[in-house]
Amino acid sequence: MQVLVSRIDTIIAQYGLKPATRRRFPLLTLSCIAEGYTHVLRRMFGISAHAVGGLGSRDEWHTMLNEQAIGDGARVLIQKYGADLDGEVFIPVRAALVAWTKEWKVIEPLITQDPQNFFQRIVRLYPTYLACLGLYNCFWRYIGDRSDAEGLSKKEIDALGAERDIMAKIYPEVESQIASAVKNFGDAEGFDGDLLRYATYRECVDGKADTHDHEWLSELARRRDRFFYLYAEEGAREYLITHRKMIAEIERRYYTIDTTVKEVQGNIAHAGFVQGTVFNLAEWKGAKPEHLAPGTILVAGMTHPSDSTLIREAAAIVTDEGGILCHASILAREFKIPTVIGTKIATRVFHDGDRVEFDAVKGIVRKI
Repeated sequence: MQVLVSRIDTIIAQYGLKPATRRRFPLLTLSCIAEGYTHVLRRMFGISAHAVGGLGSRDEWHTMLNEQAIGDGARVLIQKYGADLDGEVFIPVRAALVAWTKEWKVIEPLITQDPQNFFQRIVRLYPTYLACLGLYNCFWRYIGDRSDAEGLSKKEIDALGAERDIMAKIYPEVESQIASAVKNFGDAEGFDGDLLRYATYRECVDGKADTHDHEWLSELARRRDRFFYLYAEEGAREYLITHRKMIAEIERRYYTIDTTVKEVQGNIAHAGFVQGTVFNLAEWKGAKPEHLAPGTILVAGMTHPSDSTLIREAAAIVTDEGGILCHASILAREFKIPTVIGTKIATRVFHDGDRVEFDAVKGIVRKI
């Protein structure tokens, strides 16, 4: 096992991977992202994230990425195509998404009619959609918090942000459909179908996820409990760890932060100064509330279109992730809500009920 950890350390160092995005999705989704951000993006546009990893458990993971390398992918495309960027990149990606959506809609009835077939087919389709969204994320990271960027006009940046926002509405629906399909399949066959969401993309494509023997289901259960996953494009190799001591060591080396800090700093999406009480979306395990109390500071890994009502009611917003293209930035500017984005650690520093001072002039949020 130590040989495996050593190999993982080597890959992390080789590709400069660091903790990045956090999401409430299963291992299967992370592995589909890895496929989409490497092989699919390379086939489509000649760019790649090279390696994708993540530390996770049931319906939650924290990725490891080289965000600089992802942003460099956008720079490569801008330099290669220049004024032809829309025709060579964005028109093809829009067409790919339209074709993908048509296939997706064709198989939707199978969720109840033939859930195993739906699951097999959506897993094969999913990385293409995630690659299309990933392309926009490349530009998101390239642009960062700038209102202009080399090779892109403000009008183009605004359009990219709006398109990305529309695309981001798709994956929650896909995730819900996958969850329904595997439950239906498991109920029919007499096993916990949810465990299939802890197989990886490559295991599904190779047919391993079609088996439901006790040993395999036990392995999936261990992954659902706790896992570390790493995929390297070079050699097309997956690494999966469920051994708790080894995972704890990886977490200590790469994910530990000082949660005793009193303030975080990020990029300003909309300026302002306010004090209020934290509502941390990352800590909220049940259904989201319909409304926020006056004076609430909304803290999130990143926001999603489904959070729009909460955003409009927030006194201020602070996120771990994001750039000028992100959903929080767009709505912050539209509704003139003080917002600081890209702090990396806000969701782990601020907790529900904390009182904070929000200085979106300096880009600082601190406990008071």
